[in-house]
Amino acid sequence: MNLLLDIGNSSINWAIEDQHVFDKANWFVYEPDNFVEKIQEHISPALRLTRVLVANVAGEEILNRLYQVVDKVWQCDIWQAGVCAEYKQLQNGYDDFTSMGVDRWLAMVAAWEKHNTNLCVIDCGTALTIDFIESSGKHRGGYILPGNHLLQRSLIGGTTQIKVDVTDSFSAKPANNTQAAIANGACLALVSSIEHAIIDFKQAVSSPVTCVLTGGYTQRLSQHISYPHECDPQLVLRGLSLLHKDQT
Repeated sequence: MNLLLDIGNSSINWAIEDQHVFDKANWFVYEPDNFVEKIQEHISPALRLTRVLVANVAGEEILNRLYQVVDKVWQCDIWQAGVCAEYKQLQNGYDDFTSMGVDRWLAMVAAWEKHNTNLCVIDCGTALTIDFIESSGKHRGGYILPGNHLLQRSLIGGTTQIKVDVTDSFSAKPANNTQAAIANGACLALVSSIEHAIIDFKQAVSSPVTCVLTGGYTQRLSQHISYPHECDPQLVLRGLSLLHKDQT
């Protein structure tokens, strides 16, 4: 039985994998100061784990705290995923593949394993990432944009006359007050970026493109995206499992 952790900058997506089947998948928000407490609060210390598989983009300090809590609570090994130059036919398109966020790579691994075709892989989290894969397996690169909250904070924090709070609203409709106008503008910017990127890639490959969404804001963004797509909140964790099987 393995514990799979996708550690982002503000939240952790996790699942238990037993006999190649995902179970008890969930997520929670954390702060650096309460990381250990949140792990123990949300994941049962009674689990009899063989190994913890981790994808971490939150830095070395968080990883060190993870080692401490795993050693204290479950006394098992930790396997940390890294970005590779290739996975089967999937070819990483970065000039320096080691500089890519591991969550982006794992999302592509899982999407490629399932679909094996022209792909647009979108991760909707603290940041929004968009990656393109040709049917040959060639990764054509992608985009990194501020996510919903970051877009709102950049506008509110960069002005003196706008005095509103960041909200979790996800609407792309015109608004009739400043707070909603900022939130809805952020949503519109993200949705427009996604749809424009998909259309450009579809024209470039002159073929249909399969679009896969993942990340904490997937469901709320999905309802505003008109291009056909599928949502898989566990995409990064599936990629983590696949890469672990491939490398061990």
